[in-house]
Amino acid sequence: MRRILVGLPAALLLTAVSGAPALADPPAPPSAATARTELAALTVATPHSMNGYARDKFDIWAEQADGCTTRQDVLARDGKNVEDKPDSCQPASGSWYSVYDDTTVTDVAKATIDHMVPLAEAWRSGADTWTAARRSATT
Repeated sequence: MRRILVGLPAALLLTAVSGAPALADPPAPPSAATARTELAALTVATPHSMNGYARDKFDIWAEQADGCTTRQDVLARDGKNVEDKPDSCQPASGSWYSVYDDTTVTDVAKATIDHMVPLAEAWRSGADTWTAARRSATT
């Protein structure tokens, strides 16, 4: 049986649902003692049904106030020497470094901007009960 964890540490939960801008680099890991304490506080719950799940229920590339999509803004924010296509938000060139796998890419199509939690897992973990506005705000 697949199970999900509920009761995420407050810092992780606030990062996931706050309207604050995302950091370009991930935060430093907690100490081993803090990690053990926070993991011990997690509870296990049965996953929600996948009934009604559709990827398009998450507005993942929403247009931002500047007229660019979320993806375009993240690519511009996190890249180095990013140049957009003329009269466009779409990056044409630049380089993007991933601290997760210690790689740099220069092909914008290979610059993976993705979710920390897969959308289907979010759905099983409670996003099925969220409004469309909340799902859009947290992607």
